Amino acid sequence: SVPTKAETDSSFIKLYVVHRMLTMQRMADKYSVTPTAIAVAWISRHPAQIQTVVGTTNLNRIDEIAAASRVTLTREEWYELYLKSGHMLP
Repeated sequence: SVPTKAETDSSFIKLYVVHRMLTMQRMADKYSVTPTAIAVAWISRHPAQIQTVVGTTNLNRIDEIAAASRVTLTREEWYELYLKSGHMLP
């Protein structure tokens, strides 16, 4: 049977999520941190100078977030995650 538009859209979104997760894991492996640290490092390098607000008291999670300070994503890595999140460049 032919998939519906909703099924196709859902599959497309899932593909974006999987690609982004795999990219984040690859970068996490490269920098020996968790994907959480990569996400925080990405936010920290955002051109709008976004600040991270930690909303947890879980020490393991805080350690993961703090590890982001040891990660400096390259411009190429930053844009790779930007594009893998479904954004387009102007």
